[in-house]
Amino acid sequence: MTAPLLSIEDLRVHFTLPGQGWFGRGKQVVRAVDGVSLQIGRGQTVGLVGESGCGKSTTGRAILRLAPIAGGRVVLDGTDLASLSPDALRRVRRRMQIVFQDPFASLNPRHTVVQIIGEPLGVHDLRPPGERIGRIRELLDLVGLPSSALGRYPHEFSGGQRQRIGIARAVAAEPDFVVLDEPVSALDVSIQSQILRLLLDLQQSFGLTYLFIAHDLAVVGQMSDEVCVMYLGRIVERGTRQALYDNPQHPYTQALLSAVPYPDPAIEATRRRVILTGEVPSPVSPPPGCHFHTRCPIAVDRCRTEVPGLRAVGSDHVAACHLATGAVAT
Repeated sequence: MTAPLLSIEDLRVHFTLPGQGWFGRGKQVVRAVDGVSLQIGRGQTVGLVGESGCGKSTTGRAILRLAPIAGGRVVLDGTDLASLSPDALRRVRRRMQIVFQDPFASLNPRHTVVQIIGEPLGVHDLRPPGERIGRIRELLDLVGLPSSALGRYPHEFSGGQRQRIGIARAVAAEPDFVVLDEPVSALDVSIQSQILRLLLDLQQSFGLTYLFIAHDLAVVGQMSDEVCVMYLGRIVERGTRQALYDNPQHPYTQALLSAVPYPDPAIEATRRRVILTGEVPSPVSPPPGCHFHTRCPIAVDRCRTEVPGLRAVGSDHVAACHLATGAVAT
């Protein structure tokens, strides 16, 4: 087997909250990412899903060194990104890019499209100055925008068009790996499918590798070869798209999938909805044992004291649950 393009081992991201009172006493540590491990093969898409605040976006940013890494390794094509100096990291950044969730906030409102898309070309010296305008026109055509967009500003475009500009900027660096941080969640449903189709076309054309971050399992199912489900800083289930969607093993995954509407009313009427009660615990003081036990409908005493590790529940399918058996949940 070929080595994965990206390998993450026990990744941890911690943030320290300022303390109260004199001398900042009582500082608290937020364990935003708490031991995440995964691999992504070349040309693959891995989906990372979970509720808001579970740490999925922080994971994506930490991979790119946009968030501080407290521990673990992030290896891109044999290079450990966590150990690189700023100068060495700058040389590697061209190979890894990101498309942000908010297509307006991620674009400089004072820059025109030609400046926005041309910036990676200049920073990484990818084209001689005289050839950059031609390359920018090619990139606009790739993402479905006319050359007349060159001199316009972000506020002159719709949300979908702004996201196309953001995608063009990411592709301009000619990367190998792209983090897609909820790239369609801020867009109208009618536009989402167009952007997803564009991302798939670009992946096929350039052999891109994606980490697709989202909270919508329906969208992730369209894009991903493998899906990772995250809860309170940890991956609780991972498997191929078919294995995880057909046979979810972790109670949290089952609850997320039960909330995805099915287009057939007859089938939808027979589906069992899993309703989770309670609030997501604070990452400042996560509960002992399985982090999900405070909301789990099937938790037992063991779940409150023992941390479950990821174990095989099927072919290319693992889950972090003491009660997972590998049988289809009923």
